[in-house]
Amino acid sequence: MPNITSTIAPQQLLMGSVRSNNNISTSTFSEGGMRLSELVDVDLSAVEDGAVLVYDGITNKFVATVSVENPHTFIQGGNF
Repeated sequence: MPNITSTIAPQQLLMGSVRSNNNISTSTFSEGGMRLSELVDVDLSAVEDGAVLVYDGITNKFVATVSVENPHTFIQGGNF
């Protein structure tokens, strides 16, 4: 197999693999631009203006909600 040299820009990630037929497959992608809705552990089905993400230990997901009713959740926001 020949020597392969590559230069990677610091803003990009390079993923690659060598297959059994010695073909090299590569793909590049950037980390920017990902949306919360693309994450498998985030449920945005109830998202609306003013919603926050709260972790639900039963579903093991972060859930969008405008009402925090969990007795184990304490929000410390200072004195008003």
